[in-house]
Amino acid sequence: MKNHLNIILLIITTLFFSCKTQEQIRRSQMVDNMALQMVQNQKLSADTTVRIQNLEQKIQEVTGSFEEKNHNKDLIIKKDIDEIKKKIAIFQELDQNNQSQIDNLSNDLEIIKIKLEENKKFMAKVLETLDKLSKTPAPKKVSPYSKAIKLYRSGRYKKARPVLEGLLKNRRIRGNKKARVYHNLGMIAYMDKRYQEATILFSKLFTKYPKAPYIPNGMLFLGKSFLKLKQKENAKGIFQELIKRYPKHRRAKQAKGYL
Repeated sequence: MKNHLNIILLIITTLFFSCKTQEQIRRSQMVDNMALQMVQNQKLSADTTVRIQNLEQKIQEVTGSFEEKNHNKDLIIKKDIDEIKKKIAIFQELDQNNQSQIDNLSNDLEIIKIKLEENKKFMAKVLETLDKLSKTPAPKKVSPYSKAIKLYRSGRYKKARPVLEGLLKNRRIRGNKKARVYHNLGMIAYMDKRYQEATILFSKLFTKYPKAPYIPNGMLFLGKSFLKLKQKENAKGIFQELIKRYPKHRRAKQAKGYL
């Protein structure tokens, strides 16, 4: 009985499921299709996700490379900027130095300008003075006597001697001037060791111009010339006459030393 019931239930169930409508079958197929499509979509989505991840990785790699390049580029740019700044600093320093040199040159030019003005004024004064001098009368011609005395006083005896000898023949030279000519020629002869000539000149001085102021000195060197010629008696007589005539003269004192 029990088996019979089971069979009946199976039949009923079979009948129940076999009685599905056409609509239910269509819906069932639709659900299956949707499930299949979802599976396919999920697979496509997974593939898409992998692709997206790959793209993201590539984008990150490209971005990293770009950032690295940008960083290197920034370093290069910064380095170039630093170099440019250094060059600018150098140019500024050079410009300052050039400006300083220009200022110094300007100062030097001002100084030169002032000196040129001073020299111009000085030259104007010099030219004015020369102009005045050119208008002054020419100096008088030096006489042979003045020339001879100047040469003798300056110790240029060789040049003085011919001029003095020429004055002995000059009739315009008289008195003490002529006495001085004999005296100076006698002194030159004595210094040249021409003692014989010196005695003649001093003797003429003594005999021709006995009151001339050059007599004491001429008599002393006349006596010394005799001594050089070893004529002691003549020398002694001259020294004694000198002491007698000019007892207070310094040449008389010197003459005493030779007696």
